[in-house]
Order: sequence, then structure tokens, then C-alpha cells
Amino acid sequence: MSIHNQYIDYIKGITIILVIIPHCIQYGSGADYLNKCVFYENPIFKFIYTFHMPVFMIISGYLFKFSINRHSFNDIVRSRVTTLLIPILLWHSIYVFINYIIGHGTFSNIYWGAYLKHLWFLWAVLWNSFIVLSIHRFANDSFIVYTSIFLLLLCVPHRYNSNYYVFMYPYFLCGYLINNQTSSIVKKVSSKLSTPLSTIIISVIFFALLAIYSREDYVYVSKTDVIIGRHISSHMLLVNLYRWAIGFVGSFLFYKITHYLYHRFTEHVTNLFLVDLGTKTMGIYIISDYSFRFFYLLPINSLNYVLITIEIIFVLGFSYFITWIIERNNYSRKYLLGGR
Repeated sequence: MSIHNQYIDYIKGITIILVIIPHCIQYGSGADYLNKCVFYENPIFKFIYTFHMPVFMIISGYLFKFSINRHSFNDIVRSRVTTLLIPILLWHSIYVFINYIIGHGTFSNIYWGAYLKHLWFLWAVLWNSFIVLSIHRFANDSFIVYTSIFLLLLCVPHRYNSNYYVFMYPYFLCGYLINNQTSSIVKKVSSKLSTPLSTIIISVIFFALLAIYSREDYVYVSKTDVIIGRHISSHMLLVNLYRWAIGFVGSFLFYKITHYLYHRFTEHVTNLFLVDLGTKTMGIYIISDYSFRFFYLLPINSLNYVLITIEIIFVLGFSYFITWIIERNNYSRKYLLGGR
């Protein structure tokens, strides 16, 4: 494995931990804490949520460019179905079945809408992959078409978490364009952002933006719709612009910090652990996501950071172990992890 690929896995390893931490705060602090949505005001939760999923989506777009370079249109469509769609459908079917066995659900939960609402990040990768692939194939990566599609998506009604897919679209496209070596704009922007002064300035901007982050700014709360009634909402346009701005700025700082740490401690055992973790992010994401759906059964009454730390270690270890087991068998690896 090249140093370049190891660094990508290193970033993914850190990011999957950042996915688990806020979920433990959200689901592992008791039903009252969860139902009252107090977690939205938690400073750790707020800080991580400004950039962690954008980072994952930028990586997804970056890696997707390699697929487009190496494979045909039809091959990529088939690959996306087998690596994303089939695992999504199978995992939710397993979840419904387990719920039925333990007496917390019925098979009436098997309906298309439920499948669309679970594992939303994988749906977002699938959805944005097809958009970018289509524009690449039929519009030659026209930036005007990319922008037009984006503006159109902001204005159409959304259901079944499609707001999240729209929110992730600029990040996926950004990663894709960053990996486009022919883009003069990318080269110019990269050179401007590589200086120490630019890093300091962007750090100040990020924490200034973070200081005004409120509950409304979570896409899970206010969605992305800009058409309210029959009119365009200028307020929602500003909310969306703010969310994308802090997501991009936070992702840039994350890249700068991880890039320094990775090269500073290349052979350190922590780096090796994070790289290994990064090779199993899909399984860890899926298993941890469904695990959290049973956390309401735990007898917990309030937020406790000691308990949260234990939960993080347990969920991460459990998800890693189950992923490792699934990887041992070619069939389970193919159908549950998309061959990863």
C-alpha cells in the first residue's frame, strides 16, 4: 500500500471515531437526553458535527474520481449497486428481523421509506456518485451543469432524507474536483491555501463561525429546503451557505492537522492502528449505526463523560470485531460490505 493510500485510510480512521463520539453522546446519555435533543447544545457534539461528515464525503468524491478514470460508465453503475445498494438493503432487512426476534418491531417495518431513511450517508454517496457520473459522461464535467443541478436540487421538495444528500453534494463534488489534476482552479486554490498564514486565517474563521453555530444550523433540524410555501427563503439560503462554509473550513483544518500528524508519526503504533481502522470504516459505520438504535434500552439517566468514553471504546471495538468477522468470509464480505 502506498503512503498516499495509507494517509487516506488514516484520515478515514480518525473520522470514523469522530462519527462514533457524538453518537455515543446522543444515544448513550439516556432516553430523556435523547428525546429532548439536548445533545444539539453539547460543545463536543457541535464541534464534531460541523465537519466530520463533510470530510467523509470529500474523501468519497476524491476516491470516486479514480473509479471514473479506470472504469466504464456501465461498470461503475454495477459497482455502485453491489458495493452500496445491496449492503444497504441487506443490513436494514437484518435490522428489521432482529427487532422482530426481540419483540421490538414487526415485519410491517419493511417498507421502502424505512430503507431510504437508514444509513443515509451511504445513500448520499450512491446518489451523488450517479449525479457526478452522469454529468461526467453526458456533459463532460461541465461546471455550469454541476451548478445548475445543485440549484435545482435546492428548490425541489425533499423526502426520505434527500435533504442530507443535497447537503453532501458540494462536498462530494469538491473531493472529485480536487482529484481532477487538469483543473486549473483547483491548482490555484491549493497553492493559495498551502501557506502558514492562510492556515492561521482559516483557523480564526472556523472558530468565529463555530461561536455562532446554533441548533437551527444542523441539517437534521432545518433541512436544506429554500422554497418555503411559494417563495424562496433568504433566511434558509443564508443558513445553507453558513453550513457549507463552516463544513469546508473545518474540513480544511482537519486536513492540515492530520497531514502534519501523519507525517510526524508515520511509523508510530497509533498511526498504524488508525490506518487499519480506516480500512474498515464502512463496516464500522453500519454496525455502529444500528447498534445505537438499541441504546435506548440502557439504564442511563444523564450525560456522563466517563461512561461516554467507555461506550466509545465498546462500540468501536464491537463494530471493528464484527467487521473483521464479516471480512473472513467471501460471501459476507461481498454482500454485507460491498466486497471491501
